[in-house]
Amino acid sequence: HYSLWTAENAQPNLLREFKAIMGHEYYDLKPQNHLHRLGNSVLMGAGLTENNTELWISDGTSGGTKEVLDLNPSGSSNPNNFVRYNDQLWLFTANDGTEVSWWATNGTGSGTFKVAALATVKDYFVPSISNAYLSGNRLFFSMNDGIVGQEPWVMVLEDSLVVSTLTPLSQANELSIWPNPAKDVFNLSLENQMGKPVWVKITNNAGQVLYQQRHT
Repeated sequence: HYSLWTAENAQPNLLREFKAIMGHEYYDLKPQNHLHRLGNSVLMGAGLTENNTELWISDGTSGGTKEVLDLNPSGSSNPNNFVRYNDQLWLFTANDGTEVSWWATNGTGSGTFKVAALATVKDYFVPSISNAYLSGNRLFFSMNDGIVGQEPWVMVLEDSLVVSTLTPLSQANELSIWPNPAKDVFNLSLENQMGKPVWVKITNNAGQVLYQQRHT
């Protein structure tokens, strides 16, 4: 177990005990490494079972220490890579049992939502993500996509946190799409990538996947 404590007048107060994620080293973080201030509370990855680690929030009281959202009821999904988007929102990565994604949260269940999928769990790898930071509306991070290896990526965010582009940094200025918007048919051009494997995933405004295929 690891525990969340407060201290008042040098007297410790145990708020809640959580369980470490044994055997899930990718998501196993010490609690002191992921306490992130949101107003008068802190966000953290924590869980009450060994395999179910979720997003929690605490205002320093027992009653105010509660689960924000059960992202993956059947497995490890400890939020990781927290990056502050603004005063009300944090971005983080988590595995919801279907895919590893960037998420956003304002500290409530209804305000916790998926921003962009990074890789599906059914693939042969789970991406390692690190060194994330925000500059303007661009989120830069390092990720292994299972094809090239660990490399810098950039995700361009709209005001609504709908992803407009998610590409390796080396390709960020090489992707062309036309016409845009399009009704039935559009064209993709990715310069200087001939002979290299590329994943193409097309979603509509409702988040439905219309097309997903690996191309060379």
